[in-house]
Amino acid sequence: IRSFDVASIAEITLLSDYPDVSLHCMHPVKHPNHIRRAYHEFGIRSFALDSSDELEKICQVTANATDLALHVRIAVDNSGSRIPLNGKFGVSLAKAPELLIAARLRADRLGVCFHVGSQAMRPQNFARALKWASRIIHKSGVILDYLNVGGGFPAAYPGIDSPPLDQYMNVIGQAFNDSP
Repeated sequence: IRSFDVASIAEITLLSDYPDVSLHCMHPVKHPNHIRRAYHEFGIRSFALDSSDELEKICQVTANATDLALHVRIAVDNSGSRIPLNGKFGVSLAKAPELLIAARLRADRLGVCFHVGSQAMRPQNFARALKWASRIIHKSGVILDYLNVGGGFPAAYPGIDSPPLDQYMNVIGQAFNDSP
């Protein structure tokens, strides 16, 4: 494993000692100092955002860098997840196309990301999220460089029966193939 989602400077510092790692600041709300250090000290170029304010903050702190990989995080259904995150993070489906257009103008590489909630027990939520992402992308008219299906895959804990990981992968693969 060489690619990591980092949410703190401590995590960045720890992982930056390893060769050939790729670090991504996927928390959609970051302190300016976090962005500054991640970009200027550690060479991180990959940042998530879910608002125009966060986009402006990233651009301002990186001095309008032209090498950014921006991930627009959309709010999606988290029903069936043990810890729903949709009320906390993610741009609404109504506002997402406008934010995608604005981010496309500032990004070297652009993607959409989402999180169906921690310990997602319904693989179908990933398919629903991919459908929503597809609609947003189509409505915005932007070309994406990648799609990040986020987290939420359940971990094995005593007393919790979750669908097998291959069921999630099959649902995601089929939904992706069905997308225009």
